Amino acid sequence: MIQIGIDLGGTATKIGLVTKNGEIAAFRTFPTPTQCTSDMIFQQIIEQCMELCAENATPLSEIESIGFGTPGFVDRENAIILYSANLHFENVSVRMPFQNAFPNIPILVENDANCAAIAEAVYGAAREYRNSITLTLGTGVGAGVIHEQQVFNGYANLAPEIGHMIIEVDGMSCSCGRKGCMEQYISATALIRQTKHAIASYPESLLAKLAAHGALSAKLPFDAAVQDDRIAQSIVDRYIHYLAVSISNIIYCYGPEIILLGGGVCNEGDRLLIPLREQVEAQLMPSSRNKTRVALAQFRNEAGVIGASALLSLQHHNLS
Repeated sequence: MIQIGIDLGGTATKIGLVTKNGEIAAFRTFPTPTQCTSDMIFQQIIEQCMELCAENATPLSEIESIGFGTPGFVDRENAIILYSANLHFENVSVRMPFQNAFPNIPILVENDANCAAIAEAVYGAAREYRNSITLTLGTGVGAGVIHEQQVFNGYANLAPEIGHMIIEVDGMSCSCGRKGCMEQYISATALIRQTKHAIASYPESLLAKLAAHGALSAKLPFDAAVQDDRIAQSIVDRYIHYLAVSISNIIYCYGPEIILLGGGVCNEGDRLLIPLREQVEAQLMPSSRNKTRVALAQFRNEAGVIGASALLSLQHHNLS
């Protein structure tokens, strides 16, 4: 049997046909429609699922479940997205449109960062740990917390919206209505915004020249910094500082054995990890140092899809 895993993001949506052991048999990604209703977005996702099944000769009779990962708060029992700031969803049913298209197939919904954390805990870089946190640094900042091999959701599904913890009092406005939220400083969106502002302020910099010859991305300041561009280096330093502050706060809140970082920013590898680890340790009290490992997620772009595909099997079992 095959599971369909769906990872709905603010920028891109990913779909995969996934086997029982977490291997992706087929995968596709496409831009998430903007300025569209939830019904229009879901209809496009349904069409993409149908096409993916047809292209891979997978009849609906072989689909055991559809797992749907989404940013924000969810009602798991009724498959409803209660609220998603980045998608502007409120009390949106996922089960209804998908059940009409895929009758008799269970439809399950989970927070997208929880899906990534599940993938890493079951199949990936956190599989040897009982307590792990996976941070997804993308359009926003998601966080999935695994505590003693169980997904942690808090009372009334209020947690963990770590991306909306405030790290700069009265800081930048966030789509959630607060100011100074973590995702305004450590998301890929935030890094791109800072880069764009620097290019406008320093049009003669190497950073600006590199931007003129390629797409503006979170990778750009790292590429310019390695070529000794001081403007780019200041952007990278500021980003890593806020990321280190965020991670040290998370360590004090949850005390995980490992924190995994996912998202496009993490493609920088050691250029990100080495200074980040140093700064995290410097933020911690001596007794707290060298206890939590900070590493890169294994699945990167596919984590949400893999985790979403595993939701049915986790309904009655823990992650062991």
